[in-house]
Amino acid sequence: MSKKLSSSHKKRISLGLKKAYAENRRTVGFSIKTRKKMSKSHIDKKGYWAGKKRPEISGENHYLGGEKYDGRFSGSKNNNWKNGITSNDKLERKRFRREMQGLIFKRDNYTCQICGKRGGFLQVDHIQSWADYVKLRFEMKNLRTLCMDCHYLITYGKKKPDGVVWGHNLSQSERGIGS
Repeated sequence: MSKKLSSSHKKRISLGLKKAYAENRRTVGFSIKTRKKMSKSHIDKKGYWAGKKRPEISGENHYLGGEKYDGRFSGSKNNNWKNGITSNDKLERKRFRREMQGLIFKRDNYTCQICGKRGGFLQVDHIQSWADYVKLRFEMKNLRTLCMDCHYLITYGKKKPDGVVWGHNLSQSERGIGS
């Protein structure tokens, strides 16, 4: 259990944080003098790879290189393996993104099938829902490419609010595919 802080202690913490933000200090807790000392201590220090030949990690030698991922770091071979506790739904979604998403984008020429917008924040939509129609999840005729705005409109029946980034594959869509 953590110790409760007195109101005077909380006030001192608050004042310290306010002062740090006013001085535009990113490393709250270190004075400017201390940060300068830390910076000087790193001068002339060499990194791990200094003077060493880096291994070739592109193309066929890259751990994800080549046409197909060979599975060397998947499943129980991965350092983060936790005895298969990932839900089947999450595994299916991952497999869907890996196997189907690119095929659908390519088939639809990276174009939203509702508004006709090409590129940008594209997503794959299941015409018959993922949850209700398990057998249709990987059927090409049940899939279409939609932009984020149209996918939101189809899913929620209303316009997507400005500034909202929405979708299952945000890590990929944030880059904007095909733009």
